[in-house]
Amino acid sequence: MYGDRIATLREEAHLTQQELADEIGIKRSALSHYEKSRREPTYDVLQNIANFFHVTTDYLLEKTDLPIVNSPSTDTVKNNAVISQQAIHKKLNKLSTKNLNLVMQIIDALSINKK
Repeated sequence: MYGDRIATLREEAHLTQQELADEIGIKRSALSHYEKSRREPTYDVLQNIANFFHVTTDYLLEKTDLPIVNSPSTDTVKNNAVISQQAIHKKLNKLSTKNLNLVMQIIDALSINKK
């Protein structure tokens, strides 16, 4: 069901229900109902979830097994900056010192290429 897809996407992003609910403008309890497939989200809420995770609504509704990831726009990335920073921070904390140094080198290289 769509609830499993929403829950899986949220967990893969290392977000709590509260964090995702805040990002898409709904109550945590509503998100919980959606994840348990006890209630169906409105089209607007479904679209907000799809946009947040850069997937199609067809994927959320299990009309396809391909998420068909949409490229996030610059505005989308900026709007999700707080959550993105939290997710990145959680992942960085799991890295070894060697891999953390590698990530820093990659970031430095990307910063230089941006100029």
